[in-house]
Amino acid sequence: MHVASNPGYSGFLKRRYDRPNERVEQIVVRTDTLDNIVDPCDQIALIKADVEGAEYLVFKGAKETIKRCKPVIVFECGLGGTDVYGVQPEQMYELLCGDCDLRISLLQDFLDESPPLTLRQFCEQFHKGLNYYFVAHP
Repeated sequence: MHVASNPGYSGFLKRRYDRPNERVEQIVVRTDTLDNIVDPCDQIALIKADVEGAEYLVFKGAKETIKRCKPVIVFECGLGGTDVYGVQPEQMYELLCGDCDLRISLLQDFLDESPPLTLRQFCEQFHKGLNYYFVAHP
């Protein structure tokens, strides 16, 4: 959905917007997965994903690249975005931490080299709306 009145809110699905009366238009876009387009010889060090709730889909389509390269990933995960795609924080945690062997931290904790979030802490951040910016890292 292209949010013509506020393009930064555009995404695959219509979701709740901060401002009333956003003008939304349906458009067709071609998509592919990172696993399909990243050359297996390339080393990826950083992924930044801000796709208005579809981050889980991006990471599923980049799973083999993430497992191979172990990049730092800066991403959003929160109510009003992630959940619109039917994704809960437990699924995001399992994909990044379980399947891809990364850890998830708040940005400041990552910079301070503090311990990563546990599953319970990550879910609390999500459900209480405390934070929605995270860093996944080796």
